[in-house]
Amino acid sequence: MKRFFLWFSLTILVLLVAALLGFRYWFLSYLRSEPCRLLASEAASRALGAQAAFTLFQADSLDSVYADSFSARNGPGYRLIQADQLRADVRFGFLSRRCTVESLEIARLRLIAGDPAAPASQPPMPAPAKANAPSSGAFSLDRVEVRLLEMGWNGGTVTGSSLVATPSPEGEWLAEGQGGTFRPSLGPEWKLDTFRGRQRRDGFHLTEAKLRSGEKGTARVEGVFGEDAQCRATFEGVALSALLPEDWRARIVGALGGELKFVGKGSGMTLSEGRLTITDGEVVTLPIFDLVARLTRIDGFRKMRLHKAQARVVQSDGVLEVRDFVVESTGLLRLEGSFTIRDGEISGTLQAGVSESALQWIPGARETLFTTSRDGYVWTPVKLSGLAAHPQEDFTARLAALAVSGAAGAAGEVLDATVDKVQDGTKKVIDLFSPLLPSPVR
Repeated sequence: MKRFFLWFSLTILVLLVAALLGFRYWFLSYLRSEPCRLLASEAASRALGAQAAFTLFQADSLDSVYADSFSARNGPGYRLIQADQLRADVRFGFLSRRCTVESLEIARLRLIAGDPAAPASQPPMPAPAKANAPSSGAFSLDRVEVRLLEMGWNGGTVTGSSLVATPSPEGEWLAEGQGGTFRPSLGPEWKLDTFRGRQRRDGFHLTEAKLRSGEKGTARVEGVFGEDAQCRATFEGVALSALLPEDWRARIVGALGGELKFVGKGSGMTLSEGRLTITDGEVVTLPIFDLVARLTRIDGFRKMRLHKAQARVVQSDGVLEVRDFVVESTGLLRLEGSFTIRDGEISGTLQAGVSESALQWIPGARETLFTTSRDGYVWTPVKLSGLAAHPQEDFTARLAALAVSGAAGAAGEVLDATVDKVQDGTKKVIDLFSPLLPSPVR
């Protein structure tokens, strides 16, 4: 009898082991099968509201699953999500019918934001399933780690960042990242220090992103990116050389700072308002100012300090207004006023003020051009017109007319001989700065 029970127990044990091994073999085979891929793809499609698909899974054990790639297209607010080399630490609760992904590691994650109606140029994805997806209560994800993050949208790209995301008790996703490079569609390249935010039902809330540009440039960005998007960026110490062509970087120096606010829908955002300032500015050996120095016999124009340079911008319904525009080199020159850019054309009037001593060598200029005196300067209006990409001004023509008429006396010969150079130099300076003018485009 004892021998019977011994053999019976050994038989049951062998059968249990065989059953477990058989179940393990069957389940691992199922994880690597097409039906499992289709079921997971359908679950991801429903969760993301998009067409999503995994490649076939690979699994050598029950607690680690690998896939070469995952893709999702045309979801809310994005055109493409592409993840490569995914590895998940998984815990299967067979009795509770629950699957828990304790950690998901992604070697490379690429996100292209934008209108889902505009298809991304990518290779075809495997077709998703037509099966029923498991309920949200049957699946949970505890942590996502991205080693290399790449994002692109109509305002620029982010490359080389890393990211860790975890769920919160409130049902939100908390994200923290660091490193990488931000390349905006306009302006200098930025290095990303850190960024953090949370994904909510109304979109992604960027709590704070810290960026650096050059040696001293810093910026902080915060905002909400979703159906109703808004963003605020404050920055200081950005070198003007990063915004200028190489030939001009030694001629105009300074640090740009200010605050810009953007609003929009989804990833499509436009400038709504902002302010810009230039500190530690200096203009050196520009042809137009070299001629002014020769005419006025004031060497300060050859190397002119910018003691004040600031402006405020407001945009609404595609019309951009530049208000409170002030550029001043104390005691030499001051420009102030406002202008508007509408449908790609610029219009407005600036007031140009110079010191009276600057006009003593140009007889007739005080009586015919600079007719108003206030705040230590004598003033003349300067009208802006034409395309915003190539603005025109009327001051050079009036100065040329003064020279040709002979109203400038002896100085008229100098002006008359250099009219073409003055006009050409002025046009080059205006064309140089025209790319820096804010324009009402997305």
